[in-house]
Amino acid sequence: MGTPGGADSLLTHGMKTLARLEASLSANTGDNSVAFETRLDFKPPDSLVANVHGDPAMPANGETITNLSVNGDLVGWVRGQAGQAGEAIVQGLLKQLAYCHFHDTGVSAAARTSVYIEDNRGLRPDAGNLAAVLYLYQQTQSWHYQRIVRTIRHVAPFFEDFILEPQKLNPQYILLKWRMRGHDYQLGPHQFSDGTLRAISLITLLLQPEADLPPVIAIDEPEIGLHPYALETIAGLVRAVAQRTQVILATQSALLLDHFTPDDVIVTEMDRGVSGFRRLEPDELKEWLQEYSLGELWEKNVFGGTPRL
Repeated sequence: MGTPGGADSLLTHGMKTLARLEASLSANTGDNSVAFETRLDFKPPDSLVANVHGDPAMPANGETITNLSVNGDLVGWVRGQAGQAGEAIVQGLLKQLAYCHFHDTGVSAAARTSVYIEDNRGLRPDAGNLAAVLYLYQQTQSWHYQRIVRTIRHVAPFFEDFILEPQKLNPQYILLKWRMRGHDYQLGPHQFSDGTLRAISLITLLLQPEADLPPVIAIDEPEIGLHPYALETIAGLVRAVAQRTQVILATQSALLLDHFTPDDVIVTEMDRGVSGFRRLEPDELKEWLQEYSLGELWEKNVFGGTPRL
């Protein structure tokens, strides 16, 4: 899959404004490491040319890259520049990064449809294999499964339990069926609200067994569609799992921000066309926080991160 818009779209405001990208990459898995710096120069009509500095064993510079994309061509490019060891390291890092959004919870969302029962090697970014993952935990790690169910009840008191079993007419597939507290009637995944389904996906992600946790979890806007009470629970789970793995949240929610401390926050904003990242200094906010919450300070534009020219 290439980059929409071609090479020119990767350059800020196009090649007439910025005709070059520079980056550095270093990775260490313990047994192997790779490190190099690169410069990508625009080449008409719509390509990028790599100029790499690093391992002297790398091939000559000047390889033309077209339709550059993170999950495809970048790995292929690293293969050419850093050899098989570098390719393996980059592929390993990309596979270990769990990026989750759970934005699609509509009637045709993957989590609301049948899924192959063996599709359980980690929760997909769209939670499309939620039923298969929960079934795996129910059958092999009951304690973790019950912890997930208890936490779901905490944010959705009407929820009793899942009904997870292979479909009788198609035993290779499973559906996210469930029942409501006080009733035996089987409900389907289409009978979860969008917010409840999103909360279930987040809870499953954050409460999976420690051995299954990826080294990095990135969640985009976890607050979407969640009740404030559910958001408090999710924030608590994030703080807990962050003791065992790296968790990155991208949020625009002042309410979610209230559940964290200045040490946890990196403010992102654009300045003169350039995106900047700045970690908050707790000492600078100490007096402010005696009267206001962190979310309130953000809304008052005390530390930036608000829309501006």
